[in-house]
Amino acid sequence: MLEQCFYVRCIMIDFCKAFDRVNHPILFRKLAALGFPDSAISWIYSFLTGRTQVVKCNDKVSPHAHINTSIVQGLGIGPMLYAVMESDLRTLSPKNIVVKYADDTNVLVPADSDIGLLQEFNHVKQWAEDNKMVINLLKTKEIVFRRPNPRLHITPLPIPGVQQVSSAVLLGVTLCDTLSFTVHVENTLKICSQRLYLLKLLLDQGLPRHYLNAIFDALVLSKLRYAICVWTGFLSAE
Repeated sequence: MLEQCFYVRCIMIDFCKAFDRVNHPILFRKLAALGFPDSAISWIYSFLTGRTQVVKCNDKVSPHAHINTSIVQGLGIGPMLYAVMESDLRTLSPKNIVVKYADDTNVLVPADSDIGLLQEFNHVKQWAEDNKMVINLLKTKEIVFRRPNPRLHITPLPIPGVQQVSSAVLLGVTLCDTLSFTVHVENTLKICSQRLYLLKLLLDQGLPRHYLNAIFDALVLSKLRYAICVWTGFLSAE
């Protein structure tokens, strides 16, 4: 895509408290439209409805408040139900791409698309309104991916109310507008250096080596290996 045009615009959309705002009647309608068995929908309905919450402060407990939205986080069924909630969110143009992972939603629009990013974003805002979701404009960012050294590069004007940035974090990986992963590597090495210092302190306190190895695997190696297949192919020898 980048070889065919000068740039690709990407808007990283943040929904406010996405899991907590899922509307139950809308979710159940989408489950039925996707062909879920009535027995499965009834089970999910029983699981999500009838829940209450209270607040306790200084030994005083508030009255029970009914929870009429949200899907339970921390359980395996939560991300699946949210994926169903966004299952009908699509782009206006087949040239454009929407990438969804749990509550992370990103729309990519190449420069030669017949539908611009502003129209696509307005379409997402209309979808959010229809589905009783709220977009957090302060956390929604736009990044324009381009060739590192183009002869001619004209950065498109940002969408009103959305900040245009040169780098952004997507699922724990820092992406730059030139598709360089230098910033990601620098941040990763900085974090690993801090964690190695922690290991030194534990070593000085006499922690046995086999425990240090376990902590090293959990804190350092895990950080280095995270999404490694995505960015190592772009690294230089330096």
